[in-house]
Amino acid sequence: EDEAVDPRRDRGIPAPGPLAKLQITTSASAIAGTPLGDFVVFGADASGRYVPGFSGTVHLASSDPRAILPPDFTLSASDNGFHDFSGVTLFRAGQVNIAVSDKANILSSGGATVNVNPGATTAFLINYPSPVTAGASNNFSVTAQDAYQNTTPSYSGTVSFSSSDRKATLPASYIFFPFFDNGTHTFAATLKTAGFVNFYASDAASGAYGNAVIRVIPSAASQLTLSAPANVTRTRPFIVSVTAKDPFNNLATGYTGTAQFSSTDAAASTPAPYAFKAADQGRHNFSITLNTLGPSQPDLTVTDMANSFSSNASINVLPISGIARRVRVRVGQQFTQLPLANFSEDTAGTPTATIDWGDGSSNSNATLTVDGSGGFNVLGDHQYVQAPRKLIIIHIPDTGSGFLDLTVQPQMWPRTESH
Repeated sequence: EDEAVDPRRDRGIPAPGPLAKLQITTSASAIAGTPLGDFVVFGADASGRYVPGFSGTVHLASSDPRAILPPDFTLSASDNGFHDFSGVTLFRAGQVNIAVSDKANILSSGGATVNVNPGATTAFLINYPSPVTAGASNNFSVTAQDAYQNTTPSYSGTVSFSSSDRKATLPASYIFFPFFDNGTHTFAATLKTAGFVNFYASDAASGAYGNAVIRVIPSAASQLTLSAPANVTRTRPFIVSVTAKDPFNNLATGYTGTAQFSSTDAAASTPAPYAFKAADQGRHNFSITLNTLGPSQPDLTVTDMANSFSSNASINVLPISGIARRVRVRVGQQFTQLPLANFSEDTAGTPTATIDWGDGSSNSNATLTVDGSGGFNVLGDHQYVQAPRKLIIIHIPDTGSGFLDLTVQPQMWPRTESH
């Protein structure tokens, strides 16, 4: 009887060799974040041909550190030397390697390379320098990305820009050219508001969005502002504040110029020229005294000695002046020594003050206490039976001549205490 013939020998197909390694078959390409549809691990000979019978434990690894890979799996006899894994998911775009190994190290390791394409554009990466100087134009880039931070070279949407800096000069909307921009384009913008600024890029059609936080520092000082009270008392010192600002009205924290004061009051007492220090952060307070009454308000001017920019204030100089407080009281609640106002006068003596509470009750004498800066605090005791119909009026006769009336707006407060 004739000996049986292996049909593969007739076709020129050699029989597989002995089991030598593990092999992977899978798709040549994938989309980031989408599981591979077919992923088979099998035992093979040295040439990669399937050989049944492997029953060891396989371990998968990938050059993509974020890859989702199945846990180690031990093939049983029923697997016949191969297993179809599900859920293998890659996230990093480009050529990604997947390796398979035999945990017992009996067989050689194998592997496969998958070309991972980025997914749909969902976000923008804004690469903006920080910090930047207010008013300076800066180049920045916008990169279209998928949900896994891969650049999407095929992006062809329209990007628009906005910012929490309402003074900013922003680029016009731009249509990306696929595979020309390759998902990245460079723009220029100018931010002008000091502080931490939010900068946005968005595509209204796709919903893609990006945000960057940029620190904007002030530019060089170009102006001084002078903050002074509207009314002051002759011969009594008062405080003014000088602030350096850049062209965009930001506090010029790096200002170190020298400020000099002058006044149309020839008898005024003003400080010597002052060189701002770094510790001032662009702002400093000064004590001023004006000494001349007159038919017109004297001007107080502060000037940068090197750059000549200046600021001035018109101040009303009075023999007696003061400021009323805002008070909150409760109907039916007795209050004692409630602060109502503060005043000063330019002559010596013992001042007095009376209070009209505005509710039809008799006027009462105020309690005056020294405020520590040459002036007086006005305190009052009262109980409102009903809400007053008029403002509180504090009448202060001047020891020299004339008088000062200060009006206080009482607000009924639904609490058991007064403020």
